[in-house]
Amino acid sequence: MHPDIDRDVEVKLDEQLVADYLRTVADRKLLESEERGLKIQILDRMGRAQYAMRQGHKIADRRNARGDNVSLYPNSKSEFLEGVSA
Repeated sequence: MHPDIDRDVEVKLDEQLVADYLRTVADRKLLESEERGLKIQILDRMGRAQYAMRQGHKIADRRNARGDNVSLYPNSKSEFLEGVSA
């Protein structure tokens, strides 16, 4: 056991903190699942292309990953969303 862990010591958490934490964990898992599905769709539409574009904006690009794999990387600096209404 790690020296910074006190064996068999418990702490009581308030209900709101527990609810917020568990809800956030569940939301993250859902969002990660949705993100994987969207990445698959984008990669499928990209075929062998390096860049995914929309109205002159780079949305994402394919890059080498481990081995022979390819990964999709979002363009976090894309200005595309500024012109899109929610």
